[in-house]
Amino acid sequence: MSFKKTKSYKFFVKSKYYCCKHKNYFHIYENELNSNLYSKIYSFTKKKSDVSRLGEIIVIDKKKNFKNVLNFEIIDKLVKFKKTCIVGLGHIGLPLLLYLSTKFDLVNGFDLNSKKINRIYNKKIDFYERGLDKILDLSISQKKINLSSNLYKIKSEIYIICLGTEIVNNKVNNNNINSLAKNLSKVLKKNDLIILRGTVQVGFTRNIFKKIIEKETNFKFGRDLYLGFMPERLVEGNAVEEIKSIPQVYSGLTKNCKEIMSNFVEQTFQKFLLCDSLEEAELIKLTSNAYRDLNFSFSNQVSKIANKFGFSGSKMIEKANFGYQRNQISMPSVGVGGFCLTKDPKILNTPIKNYKYRYILSEISRKANVDFLQFNKNRVLNIIKKNILKKKIKVLIFGIAFKSFPENIDTRNSIALDVGKYLRQNQIDCYFTDKLANKYDSKILKIKIIQKKINYNMFDAILIINKHDDFLDMLNNSLSINKSKFKKIIFDPWNILDKDYVRNINWEYFNI
Repeated sequence: MSFKKTKSYKFFVKSKYYCCKHKNYFHIYENELNSNLYSKIYSFTKKKSDVSRLGEIIVIDKKKNFKNVLNFEIIDKLVKFKKTCIVGLGHIGLPLLLYLSTKFDLVNGFDLNSKKINRIYNKKIDFYERGLDKILDLSISQKKINLSSNLYKIKSEIYIICLGTEIVNNKVNNNNINSLAKNLSKVLKKNDLIILRGTVQVGFTRNIFKKIIEKETNFKFGRDLYLGFMPERLVEGNAVEEIKSIPQVYSGLTKNCKEIMSNFVEQTFQKFLLCDSLEEAELIKLTSNAYRDLNFSFSNQVSKIANKFGFSGSKMIEKANFGYQRNQISMPSVGVGGFCLTKDPKILNTPIKNYKYRYILSEISRKANVDFLQFNKNRVLNIIKKNILKKKIKVLIFGIAFKSFPENIDTRNSIALDVGKYLRQNQIDCYFTDKLANKYDSKILKIKIIQKKINYNMFDAILIINKHDDFLDMLNNSLSINKSKFKKIIFDPWNILDKDYVRNINWEYFNI
């Protein structure tokens, strides 16, 4: 790279500079038109004022032939000429990192866990996302990702923070993201864009994160730095597809921040929606998950009532929805698990400001869903004890992760594991299987996992805790007539199997 100043009127095709009266010029080679260009220009000029006096930037080939002229304002707006860093390489960050690697020539990634980084470079992912391994393999082979546990080694112009508010000891906790804000402040420079991606309390970005950064850097957002919020809203197990199809909702702190955010989002994603404020974008994410938790709590509770009257709540809800478009009642389940639905209603109930405006329904939905899970654990145990009069009872549970479709291996708040633990505490021998059974470590989970096709008739009870279309074929191809002197039962809360078929092969059938 060269920075030249001249008063000549001539243009030398094979020279090191492009000359025009009373202007400074910066020339670059074609192979320098990459994500490192923006930082190279700034590191060369040192000050923004120097950049503003550059005029056109000349592009030349290896033989120093003139190829093109670029104005710095164009480079400033093009995301492909800036370095983007994903902060936090977990369920949210890694899929985003690899998606961006398909858009740009290089993407940086930061995580405090150096072992996780080594595993990623060795093409080992700690969770499952359909198709993610193929993108990772391609990104590594093409050297399109640069990962580090040291922020100083991967300074960037755009930082997307994939950490959020946590629930620790049943209380809202922001220590993790607050600590990250202080560390990030040490490497920020003027004109950097910071985007929060993780789920946070309403008001957190403006009232906490912004203040930490401005205090630590002495920069001001909207003038020296830019701040935005763009929540992750992907379903686990199908993130690769949904990052393309689900609209990215986003907003910025100030008018300038919104413009910079829009510039980034519109060049990066296929679908997007600008929100009026940071708080609106924060609330959209929390609203979506809180609504689902509330919806499930309703169906679970009315199903519990139906059970008390001796009929199936799931069948009752099917009939209530049938031909009645105003109803969109969810199907009941054994319980509501997973990472997001169990914490986000609590986060929504704890805003940063205006504490009198609380989401009080979170206490109801969470209590209702926890209550229903315990109700079902007791019910399953009673069904087994009442019907299977054996000293040693073997149970097979369909489900290991918190859900089975889309396929994933996330066991955080897994209802299936919770049910299994409860049964084991009551001296019942439990085995587990799932669509991705071969991807689990039974020693880590401390459970018995069936990874191959087996004769399911060896079990006294089969509990279909999670729902997956393949479970129907797996059971239909294996179940046979129960010829033993003991009863065998199937607990089918999702109504996967035909009740009459199950009873015809001398198995007892139960659902929700």
